Amino acid sequence: MESINEFILTLDNIRVIEIADLVGYIYEELIPPEERHKLGQFYTPPAICELIAKWAIRKQDDLILDPGVGSGGFLLWAYRTLLKLKTGKDTLPASKAVVDATGHDAELLKVLEKKNPSVGLKLLGERSAYSELGETKVVETTGKVVDGLYVAGMAVAALKHIHKMGPHIQQYASIR
Repeated sequence: MESINEFILTLDNIRVIEIADLVGYIYEELIPPEERHKLGQFYTPPAICELIAKWAIRKQDDLILDPGVGSGGFLLWAYRTLLKLKTGKDTLPASKAVVDATGHDAELLKVLEKKNPSVGLKLLGERSAYSELGETKVVETTGKVVDGLYVAGMAVAALKHIHKMGPHIQQYASIR
C-alpha cells in the first residue's frame, strides 16, 4: 500500500505536457513505418497536430475528443492550446517523473530496457489471463521502477510477469 501512496503523490507532480512528444517518438522508434501502415497506424507530425488544434480549439471551455489517440500528438496539442487559452502560458514546469501506463505494450519500459541496459530491467511479459489474481497483483505492485519512472496498469503485468485481466481457463470450463 505504501508504494501506491507514493505513486499517487508522484502523479500530483507529473506534467504530462513535458513527456507527451516523447511517447510519439517512442512509437516511431519501436514500430517500423511499414508495420504501422499495415495496421492502419500513421504518425501525424507535430506541426500538423498543432495547426489542427489551434484551428479547432477557440475557447477555454471547448471539449476535446480524440478517439484514435495513437501516440497522443493531437491530445498534446489540444492540451497545449487549452493551457494557453486558460493560463496564458505555453508550458508548465518540468515533471519530476514519468508514468508508463501504456498498457500491455509497456512501451516506455521497452525503451528503457533497450536503451539503458545498465538499469538491469528485464521485461518478462504477461502471464495468461486470470482476472482475480491479475487485478490484485497489478494494484499491489504498481509503483516505482527506477528514480523518475513509475509503472501502472497492464504495463505492471508486463514488467512483473503477472496474470493479465480476463477469464481464467477454469472459468471457461464452468461457462460450458
